[in-house]
Amino acid sequence: MDHFATKFKVPTENHVYKWKFCVPLIQLLMDIGGLPRALERLFIICFMKLCDNGEKFFWELESYDYDNFFINVKSDLEKMYNIYYKVEGNKELAIKLLYHCVEGSLLMKMNA
Repeated sequence: MDHFATKFKVPTENHVYKWKFCVPLIQLLMDIGGLPRALERLFIICFMKLCDNGEKFFWELESYDYDNFFINVKSDLEKMYNIYYKVEGNKELAIKLLYHCVEGSLLMKMNA
């Protein structure tokens, strides 16, 4: 996000971008977990679909529905990869995905 804040010449307060204090945005970025396609879709939503000017996005951080962002990213990924269909047709894949999701959340709790 710093890259885009710099690109769109967003002002800082005490040398820190305002987006870093936007809890819903931080939570969304954490939920995405650094997945490249998910980040790509999020940036498209934030800087192209939502508004044609990235600077506007940063000025109106508190006014957005970040749950809706997550739903849109999830929907876009489902359309791109047809994930539900592939998992429904492959029990072994479904079990492995579930295992990694549960194990990942347990590891995060243990490290906290």
